[in-house]
Amino acid sequence: MKPPTERELWALKLMDSTSNYIVASVMDRPIGKIIEAGKLNLEGYDEFLGLTEKALREMLEFVS
Repeated sequence: MKPPTERELWALKLMDSTSNYIVASVMDRPIGKIIEAGKLNLEGYDEFLGLTEKALREMLEFVS
């Protein structure tokens, strides 16, 4: 696979100015770590749900 051209990178930046969906950005997030670990099963799903629940609880504590 060839690397993206300057024009393709420019188009990506227009569509995703905050880099939320660039692969490198996604792989730095918890879901990326789960995917990298090869947990494409219920174990990975449970881990992701646990992390999501923890983040939501922390957010609710912060705003309360």
